[in-house]
Amino acid sequence: MIQRILIMLLIAALLPLIVACGSGNAGEQPAVAVQPRKEVTKEVRLVEPLRKKGAVTIRESVTLAPEEKGAVASEVGGTVLKFHVEENQRVKKGQIVATLDATDYILGLEQARAGVAALEAQYAGLGNDYQRLKGLYEKGAASKQQLDGIETQYNALEKQIEANRKAVSMMEKNVAKTQVRAPFDGVITKKKLAVGAKTVTMMPDSADVAFIEKLDRLKVNMQVSELYFGEIGPGDPVSFSIPALGRTVEAKIHSKGSTLNDMKKFSIIVYIENGDMSIPSGISAIATIKTKEKERIIVPPTAVRTTGERNAELYTIDNGVVAARSVITGFPFEEGLEVSGDIPAQVVSDASLVKPGEAVSAKQ
Repeated sequence: MIQRILIMLLIAALLPLIVACGSGNAGEQPAVAVQPRKEVTKEVRLVEPLRKKGAVTIRESVTLAPEEKGAVASEVGGTVLKFHVEENQRVKKGQIVATLDATDYILGLEQARAGVAALEAQYAGLGNDYQRLKGLYEKGAASKQQLDGIETQYNALEKQIEANRKAVSMMEKNVAKTQVRAPFDGVITKKKLAVGAKTVTMMPDSADVAFIEKLDRLKVNMQVSELYFGEIGPGDPVSFSIPALGRTVEAKIHSKGSTLNDMKKFSIIVYIENGDMSIPSGISAIATIKTKEKERIIVPPTAVRTTGERNAELYTIDNGVVAARSVITGFPFEEGLEVSGDIPAQVVSDASLVKPGEAVSAKQ
C-alpha cells in the first residue's frame, strides 16, 4: 500500500514537466544563448628614437701616389748622345737630363743664317738702287713704271727676309731642344732609352727618354661613399697609417669633389708633405677620418623597413592605426641605426610585425 502511494506522488511531481516538454514542435531543440565574438586587437611595442651627438669614423685603404708624374720627353727627334743624370736622382725643373745629337740641326741653322745674310745684303743693294732711281724719277730721268717695279722687288725681298728670320729663330730653338730638360722638380725614376737610341716625335711615347715623379709631396685620391658627403670637407684632418713603415702621418683634406661616380662615391684629394722622400710612392696606407660631432637620431634596426638603397620606412600608431613615415638611413651606431626625415615621437620597435593601415594597440 505504501509503495503504491509513493509511485503516485512521483507521477504527480513529474507530470508538469512532461506536459511542458510535449508542448513544443517535434524535433526542435531548446534555444541556447550565443555570446557575441570579442574582436582581438594586435598589441605592438613602441619605443622613442634616441637623440644624441655623435661622430663617424671613415677608414679606407689607399695608395700614396706622387703629386705629379710624367715623362721627360724630347721635342725634336734625334739620337741620344749622353745622359746627365742617373736613376733615382733629384732634378730641378729645366735641368738637362739628356743630350741629343744636334749636328743636323746646327748645319741647317748655319745654312739658314747664311741665307738670311745673303738676302739682307741683296736688300741693302736694292735699297740703294731704289733711292738712286727715285732721284732720277724726280728729275724726269726715270719712268714711274721703273720706280714702281723696283719698289715691288724691294717690298717682296723685305717679306722674304722676315720669313727667313722666323725660320732661323725656329731652328735655333730646335738646336736648344736637343738638350732634353726636366719638366718639373722631381726624381728620375727610370731611363727609358739608352745612349745611341733615337727619339721620334711623331709617334706616341717615342720621344720619351726617361720618367720623372714629384715625390716631395704625395697625393691621395680617396673615393668615399655618398653617405659621408655632408660629413667631411676641406681642412678636415686625415691620418695615414703606413704598415710597411710602421708609422703614421697627418694631413688635411685639400679638396672635395662635387659629383658622384657610377659607384655612388665622390673623391677627396689629400696631400702629404714628403720633403725628405722617406715615403715611397705607390705604398699602401689606411686613411682614417673622424667626422665632426653632430645631432643624430637613432632607432633600433628592427624598427626600420628598407624600401630602397637608403630609403626606408618607420611605423607609428595614429589613432589606433599603423602609419608609415618615410626616412633615409644613415650610419650604424652601437645603439642602433641613424635615420633622418619624418621621424615620429614613437616608433614600432619591430617593423616586421605590422603593415600600414592595420589596427593595433600599444603594448605597455
